[in-house]
Amino acid sequence: MMTQRDVKITEAALSDLFELDYTIRREYQAPLTAERYITGLKEQIKELSQVADLRIVQEKLSKEYGKEIRRENYKEMAILYSIEDDEKVYVHRIISQKLVR
Repeated sequence: MMTQRDVKITEAALSDLFELDYTIRREYQAPLTAERYITGLKEQIKELSQVADLRIVQEKLSKEYGKEIRRENYKEMAILYSIEDDEKVYVHRIISQKLVR
């Protein structure tokens, strides 16, 4: 049986979501694409409640973004998160995969 965890999104990750939505919606003039993309991204984040521990800790990312950071990809984006007290998943950032070293 998989562990069910609460998923918390930090202010920085929320800001990343809003910025991504704005960029797709306004700069690329694609509101329907923005809606679909953000909805899919949120679904992927929601799924972390059950599958967060399937990803390994990324040492390089942990040095830059905090302790024991794991990475889940969604299309061109990387969702950076950690598991706290084995019961909560904290999404720290949502950034372009191109920015992840």
